Amino acid sequence: MKKLKKPRIPLMIGMSFIVLVALFITCSFFSWSSKDYFEDMAIDESQAGAKIAAAGIEEIIFSSVKNVDEIADKKIRSELEKRFTHICRESELQYIFVYTVDQNEKRHYILFSGSEEGFDEKYWEEYHYGITDDEPLTDAERQALAGDRGGCYEFREELNDNICAWIFPLMDDEGKIEALLEVDYNYRVIKGLFVVLMVRSWVLVGVVVLFSMLIARSLLKRLIFKPVKKLSRNMEHFSKHRSLKYAKRKTLTRNEITDIEDSFESMVNDITGYMEHIEKLTADEVQNKTQMDVARKIQQGIVPDKYGIKGSEYDLFGISHPAKEVGGDFYDIFFLDEKRVCAIIGDISGKGVSAALFMMMVKSSIREKIRAGRGVADSLNDTNAYICASNPECMFATVFAFILDLENGKVTYANAGHNPPLLLGDEAKELKVDPGLAIGLFDDADIHEQTLFLKKGEGIFLYTDGITEAIDKNQKQFGIDRLIAQMSENTDTVGFPAREKTLTLIEKVLEYQEGLQQFDDMTGLMALYMGKEDTEGGASFEEFSKMKETIMHVITNEDKAKNAVLACEEIYVNIMDYSGADSVNLAWEERDDKLIVRFMDNGKPFDPLKNDGPKHEFEDLDKGGMGINLVKRYTQNISYRRDMGQNILSLTLDT
Repeated sequence: MKKLKKPRIPLMIGMSFIVLVALFITCSFFSWSSKDYFEDMAIDESQAGAKIAAAGIEEIIFSSVKNVDEIADKKIRSELEKRFTHICRESELQYIFVYTVDQNEKRHYILFSGSEEGFDEKYWEEYHYGITDDEPLTDAERQALAGDRGGCYEFREELNDNICAWIFPLMDDEGKIEALLEVDYNYRVIKGLFVVLMVRSWVLVGVVVLFSMLIARSLLKRLIFKPVKKLSRNMEHFSKHRSLKYAKRKTLTRNEITDIEDSFESMVNDITGYMEHIEKLTADEVQNKTQMDVARKIQQGIVPDKYGIKGSEYDLFGISHPAKEVGGDFYDIFFLDEKRVCAIIGDISGKGVSAALFMMMVKSSIREKIRAGRGVADSLNDTNAYICASNPECMFATVFAFILDLENGKVTYANAGHNPPLLLGDEAKELKVDPGLAIGLFDDADIHEQTLFLKKGEGIFLYTDGITEAIDKNQKQFGIDRLIAQMSENTDTVGFPAREKTLTLIEKVLEYQEGLQQFDDMTGLMALYMGKEDTEGGASFEEFSKMKETIMHVITNEDKAKNAVLACEEIYVNIMDYSGADSVNLAWEERDDKLIVRFMDNGKPFDPLKNDGPKHEFEDLDKGGMGINLVKRYTQNISYRRDMGQNILSLTLDT
């Protein structure tokens, strides 16, 4: 059986559009061609009418007088004016003038009439016989003075009239030019026919376009909208009930919609077969695989691969390098306000879904309590009490949390059974801390709060045991000594920031394993204190300059990096110009092949997605300037929210 040819919907719509455009162009061309035709016809008609009238007027004049000087007689002039007025009205002439031109090229009018009622009387009230006009002679007048009796005309517009003026030399029997005769022919009526034709043609175009749109609407509704709506309802019903609401639509033709319907039907069959196949698998295999997938997704949703914030006073960066098995490492970095930043690192016992859910409970509880104003030790103790009250799996978590005051470098920290962090300075060394008890073991953990002050250039490095317990092929651990030695290298925090030091450490640990399978998560978090800088107040561009370096380093593609910097710079300038913020903090998160940049400011509620600034800047955007449209063009996603008195704008960039 011969396969039906598919009338492609885009082709049909495109053809309809082409027909409408062709119709529009044809009507426009016809209108403008008609315009030229009617104008030419008006010119020819006016020339012919004026020329005939001039010849007749010349005969009338010289049949009444022997020469133009006799027109000075008032009786003769009055008689001629009456006859010429009659000629004007009968021949659709506007005016008739008879005048002489002296040696100084001045006109002396001796006779004039017009078609307007009472023209002679009104004209003579203001002018008189022999009145002089010293306006420069026109080309047509000079041509007539040279004796040309066949083509001396000119065109001009007077108010609402279109005048064709025919200049005719009046000669005596000897061929001497005695005066010039000007006959003004008004071709306004003829030209008006063009306007009528234009209006009719455009009305016709409008009717045809409207009719075509109605047909197109009917076709789109029948070929696209109704089938798509039916398909959408089928999809929605299948997602809820695993069955179809409508039977497959019957059609005589094939197009993209029928292709989609076939694909959906095939997908339904595949999904149904896949589900039946899953049901045949053993319950243990399904449960184990499902648990691991869910746990991995939960972990990825809670803990970013890489996350950092950087400013002129601080530089924090965290990374989680999970093992193949789903572990329980987590970290968190967030601002409490514009002058305090909090960091948390933890390690959950166990693996799988239970570990992922337990991690979410611990992390969320600590973050919530610290943001509510509780100290780090109180937050850990409260979380411990909350977990111990409902912990049927008897799981536990080691946690280290601290708050860094950006004003003076004060670090307030508490430890719940986690590895002691490293204090970074001229060289790295292990910080002596109260070991504390892991969260979830005993109701009364009695975790204590401690403090220290970081000097400019100093920092803290937090880590999980997946780093120090990584083994090589000889079953030797990486160990704390190698970690301290590695962290003691490249101590210049300005030239080698937290991100580079942390990533370099992970690379060194992976090299140490010599390709062996990683059996535990490796998580590291570094906080560097750059010191308080004296500024005049308000947000500066220093923070963005540092962020620019990070973007250029993370995004390896040069074009993508430049576009990302342009987008981020536009947002930063927008915030400083319109939000009224005196502090702008920047944070970034690396996840798979995406870089998420967050702008946090303490200005008034201000959403750049809805506020493009002054009108003139939007106009500049159309001329090639930067605006929110540029940001949308260079980012995959933009989101805005208001949280704890801060504007938070997130950009998702492709690395």
